[in-house]
Amino acid sequence: MSTSVIRYAFLLLLISVISSCSNYYSVIRKPEIYDGEKYGRVELPSSEVAPFKFYKRSENIVLPPLSDWANKKEIKKFDSTEDLLANSATTAFLVIRNDSIIFEEYYNGTTASTASQLFSITKPLIVSLMMQAKEEGLISTYDEKVSKHYNFKKENKNCEQLTLKHLANMQSGFNHYDYFR
Repeated sequence: MSTSVIRYAFLLLLISVISSCSNYYSVIRKPEIYDGEKYGRVELPSSEVAPFKFYKRSENIVLPPLSDWANKKEIKKFDSTEDLLANSATTAFLVIRNDSIIFEEYYNGTTASTASQLFSITKPLIVSLMMQAKEEGLISTYDEKVSKHYNFKKENKNCEQLTLKHLANMQSGFNHYDYFR
């Protein structure tokens, strides 16, 4: 084989390896807050029930000083709570008390209409919805089996004993890969 054919074959091999690496990287990379823009989203079907509307104060409340809720390391880096929110990776900060939004600000180029991932807030939201479902009689107890509401595949027989309480307390026993380890 001539040198040019070998170089050409090597170049094709190199290009295919590089392209497969980029595809591989996009699958195993850490999740990012704007992944929804990359992968799209599914709109929920409309409901006959009118959505709940929070009351919005005309002015935000004054946030408590950092010393009331942040560790000392954070206090040294920032002058105030507002400084922390504006100069960290925070994209949105919302405080709701009862039925009113008492503080709402957006940072790092985001707005109220910016779609983003929820990550760590998902669990408290789901638990709040579970509490509401219990209050409305949709679930009778947190010890209720998840299988009453969700059909597991036959190969997931271990899930038969899984309760809502297990999920709320993060005791499901599911293997989970923590992206940040």
